[in-house]
Amino acid sequence: MKRALRRHQKHSKFIKRLKHRAAFNEGWLFINKTTGEKITVNNPSWKDLEQSNDGYIFKLKTISTVCSCDMCSCDKYSRKEQKKINKSIIDEEFLD
Repeated sequence: MKRALRRHQKHSKFIKRLKHRAAFNEGWLFINKTTGEKITVNNPSWKDLEQSNDGYIFKLKTISTVCSCDMCSCDKYSRKEQKKINKSIIDEEFLD
């Protein structure tokens, strides 16, 4: 039962990642591996991306961020910086 649940969660997360990618892409280039034909799809749905079998999309099945560049990964969390922000907010509230 645990294995089936994990498999279901993995697939659900994969679909969520596909929906996130599809929402921010205006166009997507698909290459048919058998014929080599290039097809551009404007505003693809997550189902289009799932059927593409592209290497980039396939990586989203196991990892949430394909690369670690600033464009693909979100802002890094710094505990020290967050504590400074929290402290400044608390200090401002006590001064008022």
